[in-house]
Amino acid sequence: MKKNHDLNKLLAAMESYIPDYIIERGLEYYENGLVENVNIDGQWVHATVLGNYGDYNVKVHMADFSKSRCSCPYEDYCKHMAAVVYQLTREYAGEQGYSEPAGGPGRYKPDETESVAEPSAKQPDDDLDQRLKSMGREDLLGAIKQLMETDPSSREKIRLILVEHERTADLHSDRVCRMGLYSSLKYHQQQFSAILKECESLFTEIDMNDEDSDDDWGYGNEYAEDAWNFTMGLERLHRYGRELLKLVTSEHYISGTVGLLVAVKGLEEWIDKYDDEYSGSELVDGCSEFENYLWEALAIVGQCQLHDPQAQTFLRELIDWVVHQCKQLDDLLAWTAVLTHCVPERRYLWHLKERIMQLDRDFLRSDRLQDERARRALVYWWVQLCLSLNQEEEAKQTACILGETLQADNSLAYCFVRYYERREEWQEAVRTLQNILNANSRVNPQEYQWIIHLCQQSGDKQGVKEWHEKWFLSHPDLDLFKRNAALHKDDDDKEARIQKWIDAMRRKREYALAIGMHLYLDDIDKAWAEFIRHKDRIEIDEPLLLKLFKKMKKHEPARLIPLYRDLALINISRRGRRAYAKAARWMKDLREVCSLSGKSEEWAAFHGQVMTEYRRFRSLMEEIRAAGIGQP
Repeated sequence: MKKNHDLNKLLAAMESYIPDYIIERGLEYYENGLVENVNIDGQWVHATVLGNYGDYNVKVHMADFSKSRCSCPYEDYCKHMAAVVYQLTREYAGEQGYSEPAGGPGRYKPDETESVAEPSAKQPDDDLDQRLKSMGREDLLGAIKQLMETDPSSREKIRLILVEHERTADLHSDRVCRMGLYSSLKYHQQQFSAILKECESLFTEIDMNDEDSDDDWGYGNEYAEDAWNFTMGLERLHRYGRELLKLVTSEHYISGTVGLLVAVKGLEEWIDKYDDEYSGSELVDGCSEFENYLWEALAIVGQCQLHDPQAQTFLRELIDWVVHQCKQLDDLLAWTAVLTHCVPERRYLWHLKERIMQLDRDFLRSDRLQDERARRALVYWWVQLCLSLNQEEEAKQTACILGETLQADNSLAYCFVRYYERREEWQEAVRTLQNILNANSRVNPQEYQWIIHLCQQSGDKQGVKEWHEKWFLSHPDLDLFKRNAALHKDDDDKEARIQKWIDAMRRKREYALAIGMHLYLDDIDKAWAEFIRHKDRIEIDEPLLLKLFKKMKKHEPARLIPLYRDLALINISRRGRRAYAKAARWMKDLREVCSLSGKSEEWAAFHGQVMTEYRRFRSLMEEIRAAGIGQP
């Protein structure tokens, strides 16, 4: 494998042949260390995977995954193949001739270096363009007239194209570019209502009751509703947005920015009006994306105000106009996103606060807020805005409106953690996040990762150890145990600490994990004792148990004889072809461990007993012969 994208292709091929839920099981097998004896021979990867009832030989073809094979009884592409692919992508990435897929092992992401087929030298559309360009004015008008006569629906399309061209030309006229705030507001409010009507005229209805449509479910289409295709209308809307953004330059920025503001607020009302009628998430998403044009425009103005007094005046006037649209404090909620982008520096923050206090002199402590949820949302917004401008004291005073301490509201406290993290004030970040997590009864893995990262940045090695331990005890996992064991490997109390962790796993009934911990410590006797003590409470096909059985086979195979014998009899008693197949595989393993421990006579006696007592069980006899143990 010489190209960087080969492993990407292997992952993509695996995902196309194996269902997600089976891939997840394969990943679990890999993470539990059940892939062994990996050998790469040309395009083939050979490996052994510890399966439910023995070791399976797996062959994965790196160039053509369809050729991959596994010796397990599963007839399709299986979890053992997936485990081998993960072993390859993780363990061999970075070696000569290999590279790890972008983003690490997981879902396939196309490699930007992969070659793309070049288009042919001359396309039919290119030829048409040349012919149109070569036509004279009268011939071109004649062709357009003929098109409208033969296809009446094209008349409206051509009209809309001409209207769009005229409007774009007017937008870029010197008259519009030089408009101030209030003349821009008036102009764009008139224009945008017409724009929306043009967009609506381009929406097309899709008839879901088409008799020729496929019925995948077999229930017919009697309940199907009409749907809408918004693509052409949204393309028209975004062309308008891009033209407005072109107006925002260091020389002229007011008209374009105001036009985008008018459009964004107009779209909010438009969505509310038409969402029930059209019921299309595509419409909502397409309109939401329009906001990005406004944010980009305000960012340009934010750069201009650094050296342009007119831009400074424009931002203050824009803030004044927005606050003036609010009749009461609650109305600010509809404008917080816009106002945030109108405040690039702290001087605009104080200007905004002054204007809001003219609306309500008590600001966020006002008792005239209609809903306490509105107060919470406004406090959260103001705290974030203050912290983005490094106004920590103002943010703290605002946060206390909702409680005496930061920890009274976790979402606010997290804002301060991110603020300290951005400023690289690591100790403050650690202290603040620790207070949050210590007050919470449940902490998720992402929060543990966060606090550990902050401790590492602050140089708090003890904190790294403590939070790793808390993470493991809250979310038990073998990988986390390994991390904890590595962190404490030089500690004097290492043995006592590990025993405490194992005891904790027993209390949590994580018996398989406790066995895995003993195996990781290479203490097979304790692992076996743990299994014997709790075997009735553990699923026998747990991957860690398979690892235990494999190690015990080499360490002291005689201990497996009674276990394998019982498992064979249990599955025979369950009846059915699937259970008989499992029984035969346990019998095959029993023969092996009897041979390894020098007790072949026990195998012969048990085999004879089964063949005698169950000789009339034809399906069982067939499975025994298929397993190659028809004879003792």
